[in-house]
Amino acid sequence: MDKESTIEFLSGLFERQGSSEYHGEEVSQLEHAYQAYILAGRQGADAELQIAAFLHDIGHLIGEEQHEFGAKDHDRVGADKLRAMGFSERVAQVAQHHVRAKRYLCYKSPSYHENLSLASKESLKLQGGPMQVAEAEEFERIPYFQEIVKARFWDDEAKDKDFDKPDLGLVMLEIENYLTSRNV
Repeated sequence: MDKESTIEFLSGLFERQGSSEYHGEEVSQLEHAYQAYILAGRQGADAELQIAAFLHDIGHLIGEEQHEFGAKDHDRVGADKLRAMGFSERVAQVAQHHVRAKRYLCYKSPSYHENLSLASKESLKLQGGPMQVAEAEEFERIPYFQEIVKARFWDDEAKDKDFDKPDLGLVMLEIENYLTSRNV
């Protein structure tokens, strides 16, 4: 996809489906994505990682097989679509592994699990539960491990019903600038 087609696709996707509920939470899909984007920026993430935070759950919006907690395999579906649109492997890896990061953090820290929302705890069961030792050790070696874990924390925090109103235009401009810098 070229840059214009990507921006048109993403804008349309969030305009059409962004107001849908974010699976068991008190925020919409767009509110969740925007909050993750803003939280990443507040913590000093560069533009690319902020965009990854915004797009990490895109698979929920484009996935066809839905269940109570969103699209089946939304992490893989989203990552594949991001690659096809010309986003970097770093952005795709955040989308592809943010579910694994939750499983990893539940393995690594029982207090992390205790602080998950009820919906996130329920979806964890469908996602395989906390990792086991060998899987966690393998996960720690994947590219962009640290960024993926950071994005997971933004994902968990991005569920505040009283957060600032989303500015889709601002994010789309940032994505357009990013894609221009990548010559997409």
